[in-house]
Amino acid sequence: MASPNIPETMMPGLMKRLKSPILALLALSLLGLNIGISTSIAAPSATTGRPLPPAPMARPGHPDPRHDAPIQPRSDAAQAATPSDEMGKPDPFSELDLPRIRIRRGDLSGSRDEIPRAQPQGEGNLILSARLVPDGDIVPSGMTFRVFEPETGPEGNLPLVATATGGEAKLTLPAGSYLVHATFGRAGATRRINIMPGSDSAEILVLDAGGLKLSARLPDDSPISDSKVRFAIYEKLPGVPAERGPLVLPDVKPDAIIRLPAGDYHVVSSYGKVNASTGVDIRIDAGKLTDASIEVAASEVTLKLVRNAGGEAIADTSWIIQSDTGEKLAERIGAFTTLVLAEGEYNIIARNRDQFYTEQISVTAGDRSEIEVVASQANQADSSEFLPDRLE
Repeated sequence: MASPNIPETMMPGLMKRLKSPILALLALSLLGLNIGISTSIAAPSATTGRPLPPAPMARPGHPDPRHDAPIQPRSDAAQAATPSDEMGKPDPFSELDLPRIRIRRGDLSGSRDEIPRAQPQGEGNLILSARLVPDGDIVPSGMTFRVFEPETGPEGNLPLVATATGGEAKLTLPAGSYLVHATFGRAGATRRINIMPGSDSAEILVLDAGGLKLSARLPDDSPISDSKVRFAIYEKLPGVPAERGPLVLPDVKPDAIIRLPAGDYHVVSSYGKVNASTGVDIRIDAGKLTDASIEVAASEVTLKLVRNAGGEAIADTSWIIQSDTGEKLAERIGAFTTLVLAEGEYNIIARNRDQFYTEQISVTAGDRSEIEVVASQANQADSSEFLPDRLE
């Protein structure tokens, strides 16, 4: 049953190797079929007179695959450089001129070729709370929680997903990754979280923050009216002048509790609106409330222009307050004018119509006083010192 194209000498070897006459005959039949097909393709019958198939077209830069040039034997070096398979035989595919394929990845900037990222399905619950220090109590109120997408949107900002206020907050969100920012006054903390479908996630953020309560007093410990004093809080940085650091919070009222990150600060108290200010350095400790009372060396002064000592104040009077070095500090209008001045020496100038009167005064901290400027010839000043030059 062997094919006429199969050498009979192969029969015993196949029988011995396959150990089965049926398998040997089947293998020989298949082998004969392959040999027959290869022979018919490689050498078409001359009796049929069929023309040979047209030669394949040569590509630029490559020789004609069917040219009649004789085959040159390969050198030993070329044969040694030819890749071989695991059995040591030459690899027949090493010299094939295969087309090159370029793989173009999608544009990550948002083109249509971008491969979308798989998103988890479902929703989960997020429970948020905060502590001032790691081992402290949960902050009961005054918290603000904001939940953002982790990637920026078209405008370059993180899209806001949800907001909650109070102490502990519970939110239901689609499963995925988020950024949570917790604020407590000027203190804050941020954390990246993951929401799993159908699960509850509890997150406790540590703020590392404390509180500051400010008040002002005079040297004799008498209080100062809350309506006349304000505070400014600056961040204290090494090597930076006290009031040149970043302004944290201006116009702070007395007895207000300010929540701040733990650290060093410079606080400036302003009593009145002229020059009565005092600066102090304050340390804020995490988890603690710092109650600071700042002493201000200043006093309220009431000015009036009179004809005689103890007389009535003269209407239509304006005032200029100068330091002892001649620096203008303030201007006021009125028969009576009250202002707060720091302890020190001052030059007071009163103007009524085109007449100017001056008086040297001394202000003592905590000593509220009423100062009279007598409109007398002894106190009269040269108007040319205070009026602008007149055009001729």
